[in-house]
Amino acid sequence: MEAFKDQRFCSGIENFNDGQYYIAHDLFEDLWHDTQEPERRWIHGIVQISVAMYHKLNGNINGAILLLAEGISRLNSSLSTPAGLNVELLLQACKRQLELLQYFQQKHEKSLPLNEYAAYISLFPQPLLVFES
Repeated sequence: MEAFKDQRFCSGIENFNDGQYYIAHDLFEDLWHDTQEPERRWIHGIVQISVAMYHKLNGNINGAILLLAEGISRLNSSLSTPAGLNVELLLQACKRQLELLQYFQQKHEKSLPLNEYAAYISLFPQPLLVFES
């Protein structure tokens, strides 16, 4: 099976880029269960990043930080990446997201009210799955 050509992968990318991270996670996770190495590691990484983004949007900073770090590590160590995907752009945005979340966590020891958190968090750059032209 070619995981990166699977319809679930394509739909996962569309949902991820639309900010529908939980739906993207479901699609990527379903694909991950059916995928073998070397693609499996990369798919697992994007599953973790999708869930991290979902956690971030819902105020679960600890969960977002942990899963972003794990997802970044998996993408970095993967021996297979989707052809044409700008993985460097994705990784840069994810690393910046991780830095900002860690900074936020250090600055705000206690949780902010969700409305204040939402205003702050909307300033963070969103990672995208972009294919090069």
